[in-house]
Amino acid sequence: AQGDLVIVIDRRKAAEREADKLVEANEKLSKDQDEMRKKERESALELERLSRKFEDSSIQLEMIQKENRQKESELEIAFQGKKMAQQEAERLELFNRQIQDEKAEVSLQARDLENEYARLNEKFQDTQAEMEYKEKELHNIRIGLGLSLIHI
Repeated sequence: AQGDLVIVIDRRKAAEREADKLVEANEKLSKDQDEMRKKERESALELERLSRKFEDSSIQLEMIQKENRQKESELEIAFQGKKMAQQEAERLELFNRQIQDEKAEVSLQARDLENEYARLNEKFQDTQAEMEYKEKELHNIRIGLGLSLIHI
């Protein structure tokens, strides 16, 4: 009976050791589960932080894209303005050339008119000198006739 008692005691000790191992394993499992839950919470917090960061980045990206579209629009307007200014400058340059051409033509006409005036003035002076000569000649003829009539 003592042999049975030793077997029972050995079995009991083995069962206690097995129970201790199970308790130890259960504690380790519980500790591992707590660690896993902690890591899970940390991961969830990190995921939430990254999600907010992503949302913030998305909002910033939208704002940047909106600013870029606005700047592109402003650049397009500025480009159109520059193009219109260039066209206006070309138009004014052409207009200026036309004015210069007309000015040159008017200068030529003025020179021609001055030359014509000088020629006509010279002709007028020649004509006036000729008239004075003819008036003197006529006067002399009258004097001659007057003397001739006195003698008659």
